[in-house]
Amino acid sequence: MNIENLKNVSIALGPYRNLTTLTATLLFLHPRCQVLNHGSDHILTNPEINFLHEYSDDKFNAFVEYAIQLSAEGKRGRHGGSITMSHAFDDKDISETYSQRFQDKRIKDNIECLFWKESLRVTRFIKQNKVDLDNLFQNNTRLNFLMPVRNPVDCALSNIKSGHAMALTNSSDNSSYTEVLTAILLELRWFFQLQEKHPGRFFCFFENAFDSDVIHQLAHFMKLEPEKRWVDDVIANYNIRHPYQHSQDMINIYEELVNRYFEPLPEVKKSLASFAAQHET
Repeated sequence: MNIENLKNVSIALGPYRNLTTLTATLLFLHPRCQVLNHGSDHILTNPEINFLHEYSDDKFNAFVEYAIQLSAEGKRGRHGGSITMSHAFDDKDISETYSQRFQDKRIKDNIECLFWKESLRVTRFIKQNKVDLDNLFQNNTRLNFLMPVRNPVDCALSNIKSGHAMALTNSSDNSSYTEVLTAILLELRWFFQLQEKHPGRFFCFFENAFDSDVIHQLAHFMKLEPEKRWVDDVIANYNIRHPYQHSQDMINIYEELVNRYFEPLPEVKKSLASFAAQHET
């Protein structure tokens, strides 16, 4: 497989139910971006392609080739494969936007960017195996990490409803709202601390501050041309549902936790606080 034109490999980090599927879908609308949905069971357990463990260029290249091949097929859910099999493509507008431009093609003709959407499992692998990110970045100039930030209260409630909360809290029992929200905020803090240390290698955007400027910043980060048609398609399909009701108690707990964990990161704290402000009456 010819991967000579590949400029960037970006990997999602952070909690589940955090807009990663929507982000991956919007990136896949770009003619030069390929997306792999899930697939960690095949990748993180394979020492020949898991470049996060004992990095080598050969492993990295093998990962890229395998990820592109897997992204052409696969299954819905954890097995992994094409992002077109995800729930995001159940949306008629998104599926029609994609088919109008790419028909039923699942692998782009000229791939310049690969995005791997496997956020929490990769996050846990990096933490549990104490992956040396300094060494990783020193040996690979094309690797980056990306995290969208959904309203953390919605993210917590969605994790509880979907059953993903146990993976966040490492618990076999039902976790409380406060426990799940705390776990989510700690994942966010970990990412932002790494971003402070490696500002060119970590990119994030906030759900409530997503606009044309952010799309251009995202494209620059991923070394993609922010062509007008793609930007227009992203804006048209950036539709986020807000199905959850937030009680004042939920908001109060959220504000207290944000103040507790993000005092050393004032800009992040301000952005996170804006989610609470929009619900206050």
